[in-house]
Amino acid sequence: MNSKNSLKILNIFFVAGLILAAVFPVGVFATEVPMLTFSSVINESNYKAVLFTGQAEANSTLYLSFNTGTTTVLTATSTVDGAGNINTSVDMSNVPDSSQIVGSAYIIDSLGGYSSTTNFIIIKETTVPIVKEIVPVTPSITSTNTPAYSFSTTEAGNISFVGGVNCVNLSFSSMLAPVGTTTTNFNVITDGSYACVLAITDSFGNRGNATMTPFIIDTVVSAPIVSFTNPINSINQTAVSFTGTAEASSTLYYTFYNTLASTTQITGTTTIGTNGLINLSLNLSSLADGNIYGGFYIIDQAGNISSLTQSIIIKETTVPIVKEIVPVT
Repeated sequence: MNSKNSLKILNIFFVAGLILAAVFPVGVFATEVPMLTFSSVINESNYKAVLFTGQAEANSTLYLSFNTGTTTVLTATSTVDGAGNINTSVDMSNVPDSSQIVGSAYIIDSLGGYSSTTNFIIIKETTVPIVKEIVPVTPSITSTNTPAYSFSTTEAGNISFVGGVNCVNLSFSSMLAPVGTTTTNFNVITDGSYACVLAITDSFGNRGNATMTPFIIDTVVSAPIVSFTNPINSINQTAVSFTGTAEASSTLYYTFYNTLASTTQITGTTTIGTNGLINLSLNLSSLADGNIYGGFYIIDQAGNISSLTQSIIIKETTVPIVKEIVPVT
């Protein structure tokens, strides 16, 4: 091939290149389709700041749009950083709840080139379950460690207990709540005070709460510890002192008698103060001299009955008869 023919071929390729460059300028087609990661379910806790992350061409502009049916309800833009990372938060407050929100994303690079579009589906459900306490633990101080409880919810979901230190240990035999009213019993609860919140979380992550009426589980009671005046004599028999300790705010029951068959018995009750101290004065003058048998027990606020504390007191009220035989003479 001679040099003139070679030059003609080169000129042809040069002119063709100019034509292609004019018709298809550099940057018309972006080289990367945006790759997005996001929460596919939008709920009450995140709809104001739905996070989109991923990768796209560095320094490009990301365009997002969201449609319900044929209506575009939201658009947003964000700049991809120099490392090609997408990290943007979109407020979707104005997007209505829907089981099928169609989202699309594309980029325009720094040279004006458009990528192809990435489409995706998002579900938005922000209806929070309305949870109500129907029947609290009754009585609020109970000796039953599997008490009954009743509540209602407008949305089915998982049950959890939040709030106080002990609340995470509460549970029902089923921790799934159907719509409507549920009456059930707690699994075994350890003794203690409970001030908790009942939470229902639906399948979309929306959580509704109901504050529970506080309650106390008390299944254990100790026998009272009692000290007393011994022996009883003619001086103190009308005001015999009994002191000691017992469960605070419980009721102390007492009985005194000479023999079980005796028709004369002294019985009564007294309320223990919040400090748990016993301070009792009894008139035992109606009981005969000799051994007096006493018994104490308590019933606490939860209805637990303690074991019996028994005691024997000696009573001797015979006063010595003293006579002068020979006076000073």
